[in-house]
Amino acid sequence: MDCEDCGEEAVLWVSERYSDGAGGAVERLHALCRECADDAGPEGLDGLYGRYEFKIEPIPEAFGMGRIVEE
Repeated sequence: MDCEDCGEEAVLWVSERYSDGAGGAVERLHALCRECADDAGPEGLDGLYGRYEFKIEPIPEAFGMGRIVEE
């Protein structure tokens, strides 16, 4: 999987959920390499609401691991 910003190998997921201002939610998910993740930060802070979320998580496959599936 490639980094959405530069095309290098992506190793991290950056996700953010915020209000669209009209009662709905916007969910953004980006695959990034380590270098591009250094510049990653919240973009929807003016859309804060009770379920706002911003997180950076490793892509397990990038580290030779499989995904854990929750049932």
